[in-house]
Amino acid sequence: MGCVLDEIMQDLATSLCLVV
Repeated sequence: MGCVLDEIMQDLATSLCLVV
């Protein structure tokens, strides 16, 4: 679900994507 943020914050999103 957090993967969507990858477009905006590739750095933070990448971490969130793995956590979520």
